[in-house]
Amino acid sequence: MRTIHKRFAVAAAIGLAAVSFDAAAQPLTTLYFDQSVGWEPPGDTTNAGGPIILGAPAPAGAPAGTVESFSWAGTEPDSPFSSIAIEGFTDDDSPSRNIAGDDVNDDNEWNAGESWRITRIEEINRVIEGPPFPDPLWVTDAIANLRIYADPARTDLIGADLGQDTTITFFETPNEAPCETPSPTGSVCDDIYTALEIEFDPISFVHEGFLYTVNFGIEGGPGTLVCRGEGVGLCVGDVDAPPGTIRVYTPENDESELFVTMAFQVQQIPEPGSLLLSGLALVGLALGRRRRR
Repeated sequence: MRTIHKRFAVAAAIGLAAVSFDAAAQPLTTLYFDQSVGWEPPGDTTNAGGPIILGAPAPAGAPAGTVESFSWAGTEPDSPFSSIAIEGFTDDDSPSRNIAGDDVNDDNEWNAGESWRITRIEEINRVIEGPPFPDPLWVTDAIANLRIYADPARTDLIGADLGQDTTITFFETPNEAPCETPSPTGSVCDDIYTALEIEFDPISFVHEGFLYTVNFGIEGGPGTLVCRGEGVGLCVGDVDAPPGTIRVYTPENDESELFVTMAFQVQQIPEPGSLLLSGLALVGLALGRRRRR
């Protein structure tokens, strides 16, 4: 009897192994994407008495009615304009390609676990003059159409996040010392963006029995400081940001960049039949062990 029970347990283990490893489909560990994004025109164009000038319409594929940039000035004569532009990328033209010395991405393919830049926000921050500025100066949405593909030609669409909006709030700080807000980049008075963490929550989609989870991040370029959480590095002193708020500091009278990044993970979703077989196999293993004892 002991031999029979042992054989039953081994057979159950073999069945469990077959359930675990005999999958018809294989996960995609390399994916492809395009991201088309634009600014929703700010609703308030008074801007403390100065105009807001809209740039060209956002490129094809971006949500309708969005623009690629806008600029603003103060009320004093010949006041210079500050501006903010937004640009989306495909996997072919992402700044994450061809980075010298990048051992993680040495094949220039967006592989599972790799964080790639999908959007760039570029600000030209000038010293503008006028009366005290509204707090905030403007609030608007960056609206994006993100599409993810299984093939490099980007014809096999397997996941999408269309009309994704991220509300950006901008604070134009006084252009001369003393400043009432922190200036952790070291400029006279850093200007500040804010956004909510929740707007960068992951998205998921299922393709051929596998669950793909896409995570988003924020990365500051040269001259930009991103503060997430409290009391981290140069962000010490940023105590007035409400919980769940991301703060981005940009130096006065300079140019700065901010990137949105994206990474994916993949895991198999067991089929209902596989779950049943797995359960029976585990029961068989437990029964064999218990009877041997």
